[in-house]
Amino acid sequence: MSNLSAVAIENLSVQYGAVKALDGVSLTLEAGKLLALLGPNGAGKTTLLSAMLGLVKPHRGSLSLFGQRPGSLAARSLTGVMLQNSGVPELLDVAELVELFASYHIDPMTPDQAMANAGIEALGRRRFGTLSGGQKQQVLFALAIVGRPRLLLLDEPSNGMDLQARARLWQTVQTMRDAGTAVLLTTHYIEEADRLADEVVLLDRGRVLACDSPARIRSRLSGSEIRFSTRLDQQALSRLLDGSDFELSGGRCRLLSPQPERLLARLLQADPDLAELEVRPTSLEDALSALTLEQAA
Repeated sequence: MSNLSAVAIENLSVQYGAVKALDGVSLTLEAGKLLALLGPNGAGKTTLLSAMLGLVKPHRGSLSLFGQRPGSLAARSLTGVMLQNSGVPELLDVAELVELFASYHIDPMTPDQAMANAGIEALGRRRFGTLSGGQKQQVLFALAIVGRPRLLLLDEPSNGMDLQARARLWQTVQTMRDAGTAVLLTTHYIEEADRLADEVVLLDRGRVLACDSPARIRSRLSGSEIRFSTRLDQQALSRLLDGSDFELSGGRCRLLSPQPERLLARLLQADPDLAELEVRPTSLEDALSALTLEQAA
């Protein structure tokens, strides 16, 4: 089993009536790697996770976890899962929950280890239902990792967490990845994916638009992002920018340019009062947005 991919998906399609939730998705995830699954709402991320857990039956294609069928006992025993809808009993206290989930596994962490790795040592005697949203997320993370999973599926794990809790979560995730755990993450925090992921998969309307390292995806969109305040109106900017896409709101303009120096010279000549100028490298978010818009066009 050690030579098998943690996740192997080929030409996977899932359909709800006339709607294709997934349309020919293929990807692999190896041990010791972190893959970030990104995309707008309705892109198919939740459906893909559900298929990996055996909750949704594909109409076409293949999907396996370490060579095992999704939803099988063998696959479940290797997988830790943190979903947005947990269904965790709210009347149990945190320590009871961690002990309960540890009892499901052959070689789990001790409850104290799992709670320390999730940063919830002080919450042990608190009932789950009394916790804040961010604290509940930390507890769900402890439940996902207590079984020492070889595959960790994290669906928007840091939602609602404060900065300290998020830093603790990512420190633990990186330690587990470095020890050989495969991690699949969905997140709306693009900077997290950019900093942590070995590979990014961009889904849109059920199809894979990009599958590469964050750096290589950024390199597809050359140039810089430019922001500034201007007295020029929409029509004047459109003429000046030769029809290039830009956003203008309340006198603040934002655009991407492969040749920022040449463009700035023209802008300053047309508007000597140009102010609040920012020029920065293209971000992963810019590149993903451009890819999504390009596909839509």
